[in-house]
Amino acid sequence: MGLTAVASSQNQVELTWTDTSNNETNFEIQASPNNNRRFRRVGLTGPDVTTFSLGALDAGTNYFFRVRAINAIGQSNFSNQAQARTQGTAVDSQPPAAPTDPSAVGGSTGTVIVSWTDKSTNEAGFQVERATSTDGPFVIAGTTDPDATTFIDQDLSPGAVYYYRVRANGVNDIAPSAYSPIVSTSAAESGVGSPSAPSNVPLLPQFNVNILRARPTEPLPGEKGRVHVRVDNGGQYPGTAAITLFASADDIIDATDTPLLDDPRTVFVRGSNSKSLNLNFTYPITLPAGHVRLLARAVNAADVGATDSTDPLPVGDSAVVTLKATEVVSLQSSVQRGNRGVAFVTILNTGNDTYKGLSTITLSASSDSEIGDDVIIGATARRLTLRAGQAKRIKVRFDIADTVAPGTYTLVAKIDGSSTTTGIIPVGTTLADGPLTVTA
Repeated sequence: MGLTAVASSQNQVELTWTDTSNNETNFEIQASPNNNRRFRRVGLTGPDVTTFSLGALDAGTNYFFRVRAINAIGQSNFSNQAQARTQGTAVDSQPPAAPTDPSAVGGSTGTVIVSWTDKSTNEAGFQVERATSTDGPFVIAGTTDPDATTFIDQDLSPGAVYYYRVRANGVNDIAPSAYSPIVSTSAAESGVGSPSAPSNVPLLPQFNVNILRARPTEPLPGEKGRVHVRVDNGGQYPGTAAITLFASADDIIDATDTPLLDDPRTVFVRGSNSKSLNLNFTYPITLPAGHVRLLARAVNAADVGATDSTDPLPVGDSAVVTLKATEVVSLQSSVQRGNRGVAFVTILNTGNDTYKGLSTITLSASSDSEIGDDVIIGATARRLTLRAGQAKRIKVRFDIADTVAPGTYTLVAKIDGSSTTTGIIPVGTTLADGPLTVTA
Protein backbone atom coordinates (compact mmCIF):
# COMPACT_ATOMS: atom_id res chain seq x y z
CA MET A 1 0.00 0.00 0.00
CA GLY A 2 3.02 2.32 0.22
CA LEU A 3 2.10 3.78 3.62
CA THR A 4 3.88 7.00 4.67
CA ALA A 5 3.63 8.97 7.91
CA VAL A 6 4.58 12.62 8.51
CA ALA A 7 4.28 14.50 11.81
CA SER A 8 2.48 17.80 11.30
CA SER A 9 2.58 19.03 14.90
CA GLN A 10 3.37 18.00 18.46
CA ASN A 11 0.17 15.95 18.60
CA GLN A 12 -0.75 15.00 15.03
CA VAL A 13 0.51 12.71 12.25
CA GLU A 14 -0.66 12.63 8.62
CA LEU A 15 -0.91 9.18 6.98
CA THR A 16 -1.06 8.51 3.23
CA TRP A 17 -1.34 5.20 1.37
CA THR A 18 -2.30 3.75 -2.01
CA ASP A 19 -5.66 2.00 -2.40
CA THR A 20 -4.83 -1.26 -4.25
CA SER A 21 -8.18 -3.00 -3.59
CA ASN A 22 -11.54 -2.57 -5.29
CA ASN A 23 -13.91 -4.26 -2.84
CA GLU A 24 -13.07 -2.84 0.57
CA THR A 25 -15.72 -1.37 2.85
CA ASN A 26 -13.23 0.26 5.24
CA PHE A 27 -9.58 0.88 5.93
CA GLU A 28 -8.39 0.10 9.46
CA ILE A 29 -5.52 2.18 10.89
CA GLN A 30 -3.42 0.78 13.73
CA ALA A 31 -0.68 2.49 15.74
CA SER A 32 2.00 1.50 18.24
CA PRO A 33 3.95 4.03 20.35
CA ASN A 34 7.73 3.60 20.64
CA ASN A 35 7.82 0.04 19.25
CA ASN A 36 6.40 -1.96 16.37
CA ARG A 37 4.74 -4.85 18.22
CA ARG A 38 1.78 -3.76 20.35
CA PHE A 39 -0.54 -2.28 17.75
CA ARG A 40 -4.11 -1.15 18.45
CA ARG A 41 -6.83 0.30 16.25
CA VAL A 42 -6.81 4.11 16.18
CA GLY A 43 -9.05 4.83 13.22
CA LEU A 44 -11.47 3.49 10.60
CA THR A 45 -12.22 5.13 7.25
CA GLY A 46 -14.72 4.46 4.51
CA PRO A 47 -13.86 2.88 1.12
CA ASP A 48 -11.56 4.52 -1.46
CA VAL A 49 -9.90 6.73 1.21
CA THR A 50 -6.10 7.17 1.02
CA THR A 51 -5.38 9.69 3.82
CA PHE A 52 -5.95 9.89 7.54
CA SER A 53 -5.08 12.50 10.20
CA LEU A 54 -4.44 11.13 13.67
CA GLY A 55 -4.48 13.59 16.57
CA ALA A 56 -4.29 13.57 20.38
CA LEU A 57 -0.79 12.05 20.30
CA ASP A 58 2.02 12.60 22.79
CA ALA A 59 4.62 15.20 21.87
CA GLY A 60 8.13 14.07 21.03
CA THR A 61 7.11 10.40 20.71
CA ASN A 62 7.92 7.81 18.06
CA TYR A 63 4.87 6.09 16.56
CA PHE A 64 4.63 3.13 14.19
CA PHE A 65 1.62 2.78 11.88
CA ARG A 66 0.08 0.14 9.61
CA VAL A 67 -3.10 -0.02 7.50
CA ARG A 68 -5.25 -2.81 6.06
CA ALA A 69 -8.40 -3.04 3.95
CA ILE A 70 -11.42 -4.89 5.36
CA ASN A 71 -14.85 -6.02 4.17
CA ALA A 72 -17.56 -8.47 5.24
CA ILE A 73 -15.51 -11.46 4.02
CA GLY A 74 -12.28 -10.66 5.85
CA GLN A 75 -9.28 -8.38 5.69
CA SER A 76 -6.17 -7.85 3.58
CA ASN A 77 -2.61 -8.19 4.76
CA PHE A 78 -1.23 -5.18 6.59
CA SER A 79 0.65 -2.51 4.69
CA ASN A 80 4.28 -1.74 5.34
CA GLN A 81 5.00 -0.12 8.71
CA ALA A 82 5.57 3.63 8.63
CA GLN A 83 7.25 5.55 11.44
CA ALA A 84 6.90 9.19 12.49
CA ARG A 85 7.97 11.15 15.56
CA THR A 86 5.64 13.89 16.72
CA GLN A 87 7.23 17.31 17.03
CA GLY A 88 8.85 17.82 20.40
CA THR A 89 8.33 20.15 23.33
CA ALA A 90 10.90 22.67 24.51
CA VAL A 91 13.08 19.82 25.77
CA ASP A 92 13.07 18.25 22.30
CA SER A 93 14.39 21.46 20.74
CA GLN A 94 17.70 20.91 22.55
CA PRO A 95 20.36 18.37 21.51
CA PRO A 96 20.05 15.11 23.46
CA ALA A 97 22.42 14.36 26.34
CA ALA A 98 25.46 12.26 25.48
CA PRO A 99 25.42 8.56 26.48
CA THR A 100 27.73 7.62 29.37
CA ASP A 101 29.47 4.54 30.79
CA PRO A 102 30.27 2.92 27.43
CA SER A 103 31.73 -0.59 27.36
CA ALA A 104 32.68 -3.12 24.70
CA VAL A 105 33.20 -6.87 25.09
CA GLY A 106 33.65 -9.76 22.69
CA GLY A 107 30.47 -11.76 22.04
CA SER A 108 30.21 -14.78 19.77
CA THR A 109 32.81 -15.42 17.07
CA GLY A 110 33.62 -12.21 15.17
CA THR A 111 31.29 -9.99 17.18
CA VAL A 112 31.54 -7.20 19.76
CA ILE A 113 28.76 -6.15 22.14
CA VAL A 114 28.72 -2.38 22.77
CA SER A 115 26.74 -1.06 25.75
CA TRP A 116 26.09 2.38 27.25
CA THR A 117 23.80 4.29 29.63
CA ASP A 118 20.99 6.31 28.04
CA LYS A 119 21.05 9.79 29.63
CA SER A 120 18.68 11.51 27.18
CA THR A 121 14.89 11.59 26.88
CA ASN A 122 14.56 13.17 23.43
CA GLU A 123 16.83 11.15 21.16
CA ALA A 124 15.74 9.74 17.79
CA GLY A 125 18.10 6.82 18.28
CA PHE A 126 21.77 6.07 18.85
CA GLN A 127 24.66 5.95 16.39
CA VAL A 128 27.52 3.54 17.11
CA GLU A 129 30.83 4.25 15.37
CA ARG A 130 33.87 1.97 14.97
CA ALA A 131 37.56 2.47 14.20
CA THR A 132 40.72 0.36 14.15
CA SER A 133 42.71 2.92 16.16
CA THR A 134 41.90 5.42 18.88
CA ASP A 135 42.60 8.30 16.46
CA GLY A 136 40.16 7.02 13.85
CA PRO A 137 38.90 7.42 11.26
CA PHE A 138 35.57 6.30 12.73
CA VAL A 139 32.83 4.80 10.52
CA ILE A 140 29.19 4.10 11.37
CA ALA A 141 28.89 0.54 12.64
CA GLY A 142 25.12 0.83 13.04
CA THR A 143 22.20 2.70 14.57
CA THR A 144 19.54 1.75 17.13
CA ASP A 145 16.03 2.78 18.08
CA PRO A 146 15.42 5.28 20.92
CA ASP A 147 15.96 4.02 24.47
CA ALA A 148 18.36 1.27 23.35
CA THR A 149 21.41 0.60 25.53
CA THR A 150 23.20 -2.11 23.57
CA PHE A 151 24.38 -2.85 20.03
CA ILE A 152 25.94 -6.01 18.54
CA ASP A 153 28.60 -5.37 15.90
CA GLN A 154 28.96 -8.42 13.65
CA ASP A 155 31.11 -9.80 10.81
CA LEU A 156 34.37 -8.59 12.37
CA SER A 157 37.84 -10.16 12.12
CA PRO A 158 38.25 -12.53 15.10
CA GLY A 159 41.04 -11.34 17.41
CA ALA A 160 41.28 -7.85 15.87
CA VAL A 161 41.09 -4.80 18.18
CA TYR A 162 38.30 -2.29 17.58
CA TYR A 163 37.52 1.14 19.09
CA TYR A 164 33.97 2.42 19.63
CA ARG A 165 32.15 5.64 20.45
CA VAL A 166 28.41 6.35 20.71
CA ARG A 167 26.23 9.42 20.35
CA ALA A 168 22.50 10.15 20.54
CA ASN A 169 20.91 11.47 17.35
CA GLY A 170 18.55 14.44 17.58
CA VAL A 171 14.96 14.37 16.35
CA ASN A 172 14.01 16.09 13.10
CA ASP A 173 16.73 18.71 12.47
CA ILE A 174 18.06 18.88 16.05
CA ALA A 175 21.81 18.39 16.38
CA PRO A 176 23.16 15.12 17.84
CA SER A 177 24.72 14.80 21.27
CA ALA A 178 28.40 14.84 22.02
CA TYR A 179 30.22 11.51 21.70
CA SER A 180 30.70 9.15 24.59
CA PRO A 181 34.26 8.30 25.68
CA ILE A 182 36.07 5.84 23.39
CA VAL A 183 36.27 2.19 24.48
CA SER A 184 38.03 -0.76 22.86
CA THR A 185 38.07 -4.54 22.80
CA SER A 186 38.99 -7.39 20.47
CA ALA A 187 36.41 -9.34 18.47
CA ALA A 188 35.87 -12.78 19.94
CA GLU A 189 37.79 -15.69 18.40
CA SER A 190 35.31 -18.30 19.69
CA GLY A 191 31.64 -18.13 20.58
CA VAL A 192 30.52 -17.39 24.13
CA GLY A 193 27.10 -17.00 25.59
CA SER A 194 25.37 -19.62 23.43
CA PRO A 195 23.86 -22.63 25.20
CA SER A 196 25.96 -24.86 22.93
CA ALA A 197 29.26 -23.33 24.07
CA PRO A 198 30.44 -23.06 27.69
CA SER A 199 31.17 -19.57 28.91
CA ASN A 200 33.23 -18.33 31.83
CA VAL A 201 32.50 -14.65 31.16
CA PRO A 202 29.93 -13.70 33.84
CA LEU A 203 29.06 -10.34 32.27
CA LEU A 204 27.71 -11.90 29.07
CA PRO A 205 24.00 -12.63 28.80
CA GLN A 206 23.17 -16.24 29.69
CA PHE A 207 19.73 -17.12 28.37
CA ASN A 208 17.29 -19.86 29.29
CA VAL A 209 13.67 -20.19 28.22
CA ASN A 210 10.76 -21.97 29.90
CA ILE A 211 7.37 -22.77 28.42
CA LEU A 212 4.75 -21.73 30.97
CA ARG A 213 1.65 -22.90 29.06
CA ALA A 214 0.45 -23.92 25.62
CA ARG A 215 -3.00 -23.40 24.11
CA PRO A 216 -4.96 -25.23 22.82
CA THR A 217 -4.06 -28.54 24.46
CA GLU A 218 -5.72 -30.56 21.69
CA PRO A 219 -5.03 -28.65 18.46
CA LEU A 220 -5.94 -29.60 14.92
CA PRO A 221 -3.56 -29.55 11.95
CA GLY A 222 -3.69 -26.02 10.53
CA GLU A 223 -5.03 -24.56 13.78
CA LYS A 224 -3.49 -21.55 15.47
CA GLY A 225 -1.41 -22.18 18.58
CA ARG A 226 0.02 -19.95 21.29
CA VAL A 227 2.83 -20.69 23.72
CA HIS A 228 3.56 -18.43 26.68
CA VAL A 229 7.27 -18.45 27.54
CA ARG A 230 9.57 -16.79 30.06
CA VAL A 231 13.11 -15.87 29.00
CA ASP A 232 15.62 -15.67 31.87
CA ASN A 233 18.95 -13.85 31.59
CA GLY A 234 21.18 -15.42 34.24
CA GLY A 235 24.13 -13.17 33.42
CA GLN A 236 24.80 -9.65 34.63
CA TYR A 237 25.07 -8.25 31.12
CA PRO A 238 22.01 -7.25 29.00
CA GLY A 239 21.45 -8.75 25.60
CA THR A 240 18.99 -9.76 22.90
CA ALA A 241 17.73 -13.35 22.92
CA ALA A 242 16.51 -15.18 19.83
CA ILE A 243 13.75 -17.68 20.69
CA THR A 244 12.85 -20.63 18.48
CA LEU A 245 10.07 -23.19 18.93
CA PHE A 246 9.89 -26.78 17.67
CA ALA A 247 7.46 -29.69 17.54
CA SER A 248 9.34 -32.80 18.61
CA ALA A 249 8.81 -36.46 19.42
CA ASP A 250 11.29 -36.31 22.32
CA ASP A 251 13.04 -33.85 24.66
CA ILE A 252 15.95 -33.02 22.32
CA ILE A 253 16.03 -30.42 19.56
CA ASP A 254 17.57 -31.92 16.44
CA ALA A 255 17.22 -31.94 12.65
CA THR A 256 14.17 -34.22 12.76
CA ASP A 257 12.02 -31.66 14.59
CA THR A 258 9.57 -29.27 12.92
CA PRO A 259 10.14 -25.50 13.38
CA LEU A 260 6.91 -23.72 14.36
CA LEU A 261 8.09 -20.10 13.90
CA ASP A 262 8.91 -18.63 10.49
CA ASP A 263 11.73 -16.62 12.05
CA PRO A 264 13.26 -16.50 15.54
CA ARG A 265 11.46 -14.13 17.92
CA THR A 266 13.86 -11.64 19.51
CA VAL A 267 13.52 -9.99 22.90
CA PHE A 268 15.85 -7.71 24.88
CA VAL A 269 16.45 -8.81 28.47
CA ARG A 270 18.50 -6.91 31.02
CA GLY A 271 21.05 -8.70 33.16
CA SER A 272 19.66 -10.87 36.01
CA ASN A 273 16.12 -10.26 34.72
CA SER A 274 13.31 -12.15 33.00
CA LYS A 275 10.78 -11.28 30.35
CA SER A 276 7.59 -13.13 29.36
CA LEU A 277 6.07 -13.16 25.89
CA ASN A 278 3.66 -15.10 23.68
CA LEU A 279 4.75 -17.06 20.62
CA ASN A 280 1.97 -17.34 18.01
CA PHE A 281 2.15 -19.91 15.23
CA THR A 282 0.12 -22.39 13.16
CA TYR A 283 0.40 -26.14 13.55
CA PRO A 284 1.60 -27.52 10.16
CA ILE A 285 -0.82 -29.84 8.39
CA THR A 286 2.08 -32.28 7.91
CA LEU A 287 2.33 -33.09 11.62
CA PRO A 288 0.99 -36.57 12.42
CA ALA A 289 -1.82 -37.04 14.92
CA GLY A 290 -0.79 -37.98 18.45
CA HIS A 291 1.24 -36.51 21.28
CA VAL A 292 3.55 -33.68 20.23
CA ARG A 293 6.16 -32.16 22.54
CA LEU A 294 6.78 -28.42 22.19
CA LEU A 295 10.41 -27.40 22.79
CA ALA A 296 11.79 -23.86 22.98
CA ARG A 297 15.34 -22.57 23.15
CA ALA A 298 16.90 -19.14 23.53
CA VAL A 299 20.35 -18.09 22.33
CA ASN A 300 22.17 -14.81 21.92
CA ALA A 301 20.82 -13.15 18.79
CA ALA A 302 24.41 -12.80 17.55
CA ASP A 303 24.80 -16.59 17.64
CA VAL A 304 21.92 -17.34 15.27
CA GLY A 305 23.37 -19.18 12.29
CA ALA A 306 26.82 -19.49 13.86
CA THR A 307 28.83 -22.33 12.33
CA ASP A 308 30.01 -23.56 15.73
CA SER A 309 26.47 -24.16 17.02
CA THR A 310 25.66 -27.82 17.49
CA ASP A 311 22.52 -29.72 18.38
CA PRO A 312 21.22 -31.15 20.61
CA LEU A 313 20.92 -27.92 22.56
CA PRO A 314 19.51 -27.70 26.09
CA VAL A 315 15.90 -26.61 26.37
CA GLY A 316 13.78 -25.29 29.21
CA ASP A 317 10.51 -26.69 30.51
CA SER A 318 8.51 -28.14 27.63
CA ALA A 319 4.81 -28.67 26.98
CA VAL A 320 2.91 -31.59 25.46
CA VAL A 321 -0.14 -31.20 23.23
CA THR A 322 -2.25 -33.86 21.54
CA LEU A 323 -2.62 -33.17 17.84
CA LYS A 324 -6.00 -34.33 16.53
CA ALA A 325 -6.75 -35.50 13.01
CA THR A 326 -9.10 -33.63 10.68
CA GLU A 327 -12.43 -35.11 11.59
CA VAL A 328 -16.19 -35.32 11.80
CA VAL A 329 -17.44 -36.10 15.30
CA SER A 330 -20.98 -36.73 16.52
CA LEU A 331 -21.77 -35.69 20.06
CA GLN A 332 -24.16 -38.63 20.35
CA SER A 333 -23.38 -42.29 19.67
CA SER A 334 -27.10 -43.13 19.62
CA VAL A 335 -30.02 -41.04 18.33
CA GLN A 336 -33.69 -41.99 18.43
CA ARG A 337 -35.81 -41.60 15.28
CA GLY A 338 -37.55 -38.24 15.21
CA ASN A 339 -34.84 -36.57 17.31
CA ARG A 340 -32.01 -34.17 16.59
CA GLY A 341 -28.25 -34.66 16.93
CA VAL A 342 -25.18 -32.43 16.73
CA ALA A 343 -21.89 -33.07 14.93
CA PHE A 344 -18.69 -31.08 14.45
CA VAL A 345 -16.93 -31.14 11.08
CA THR A 346 -13.39 -29.83 10.68
CA ILE A 347 -12.61 -28.21 7.32
CA LEU A 348 -8.97 -27.87 6.21
CA ASN A 349 -7.56 -25.64 3.47
CA THR A 350 -5.00 -27.86 1.71
CA GLY A 351 -4.01 -25.20 -0.81
CA ASN A 352 -1.08 -22.80 -0.78
CA ASP A 353 -3.08 -19.59 -0.53
CA THR A 354 -6.08 -18.17 1.34
CA TYR A 355 -9.47 -19.75 0.61
CA LYS A 356 -12.49 -17.44 0.43
CA GLY A 357 -15.79 -18.89 -0.61
CA LEU A 358 -19.05 -20.61 0.23
CA SER A 359 -18.72 -24.18 1.51
CA THR A 360 -21.57 -26.66 1.94
CA ILE A 361 -21.39 -29.49 4.46
CA THR A 362 -23.80 -32.40 3.98
CA LEU A 363 -24.25 -35.10 6.63
CA SER A 364 -25.47 -38.57 5.70
CA ALA A 365 -26.18 -41.78 7.54
CA SER A 366 -24.27 -44.41 5.56
CA SER A 367 -23.87 -48.15 5.74
CA ASP A 368 -20.52 -48.18 3.92
CA SER A 369 -18.72 -44.87 4.79
CA GLU A 370 -19.21 -43.61 1.23
CA ILE A 371 -21.55 -41.04 -0.24
CA GLY A 372 -24.17 -42.78 -2.39
CA ASP A 373 -27.85 -43.47 -1.95
CA ASP A 374 -27.53 -42.68 1.74
CA VAL A 375 -30.01 -40.84 3.92
CA ILE A 376 -29.18 -37.13 4.09
CA ILE A 377 -29.80 -36.06 7.67
CA GLY A 378 -28.37 -32.53 7.79
CA ALA A 379 -26.69 -29.74 5.84
CA THR A 380 -25.29 -26.27 6.38
CA ALA A 381 -23.62 -23.62 4.22
CA ARG A 382 -20.88 -21.33 5.54
CA ARG A 383 -18.89 -18.54 3.94
CA LEU A 384 -15.35 -19.23 5.05
CA THR A 385 -11.99 -17.52 4.99
CA LEU A 386 -9.16 -19.98 5.66
CA ARG A 387 -5.46 -19.29 5.29
CA ALA A 388 -3.26 -21.91 3.65
CA GLY A 389 -3.07 -24.89 5.98
CA GLN A 390 -5.66 -23.47 8.38
CA ALA A 391 -8.45 -25.62 9.81
CA LYS A 392 -11.83 -24.58 11.21
CA ARG A 393 -14.38 -26.62 13.17
CA ILE A 394 -18.01 -26.19 12.04
CA LYS A 395 -21.09 -27.16 14.08
CA VAL A 396 -23.77 -29.02 12.07
CA ARG A 397 -27.17 -30.07 13.42
CA PHE A 398 -28.87 -33.12 11.95
CA ASP A 399 -32.32 -34.77 12.23
CA ILE A 400 -33.13 -38.48 12.18
CA ALA A 401 -36.49 -38.78 10.41
CA ASP A 402 -39.10 -41.32 11.43
CA THR A 403 -38.55 -43.05 8.08
CA VAL A 404 -34.92 -43.97 8.85
CA ALA A 405 -34.67 -47.69 9.62
CA PRO A 406 -33.20 -48.55 13.03
CA GLY A 407 -29.65 -49.85 12.85
CA THR A 408 -25.98 -48.93 12.97
CA TYR A 409 -24.69 -46.33 10.52
CA THR A 410 -21.55 -44.40 9.78
CA LEU A 411 -21.89 -40.62 9.96
CA VAL A 412 -20.42 -39.24 6.74
CA ALA A 413 -19.71 -35.57 5.99
CA LYS A 414 -19.35 -34.34 2.44
CA ILE A 415 -17.64 -30.97 1.98
CA ASP A 416 -18.11 -28.98 -1.22
CA GLY A 417 -16.28 -25.70 -1.73
CA SER A 418 -15.94 -23.10 -4.46
CA SER A 419 -12.74 -21.07 -4.27
CA THR A 420 -12.21 -17.45 -5.22
CA THR A 421 -8.41 -17.77 -4.89
CA THR A 422 -5.90 -20.60 -5.04
CA GLY A 423 -6.88 -21.87 -1.59
CA ILE A 424 -8.44 -25.30 -1.88
CA ILE A 425 -11.18 -27.11 -0.02
CA PRO A 426 -11.35 -30.26 -2.18
CA VAL A 427 -14.79 -30.77 -3.74
CA GLY A 428 -16.37 -34.02 -2.62
CA THR A 429 -14.11 -34.47 0.39
CA THR A 430 -15.64 -37.05 2.71
CA LEU A 431 -14.98 -37.67 6.39
CA ALA A 432 -16.48 -40.49 8.43
CA ASP A 433 -17.28 -41.11 12.10
CA GLY A 434 -19.03 -44.08 13.57
CA PRO A 435 -20.81 -46.04 14.56
CA LEU A 436 -23.99 -43.98 14.88
CA THR A 437 -26.86 -46.08 16.20
CA VAL A 438 -30.40 -45.15 15.23
CA THR A 439 -33.07 -46.49 17.58
CA ALA A 440 -36.79 -46.82 17.10
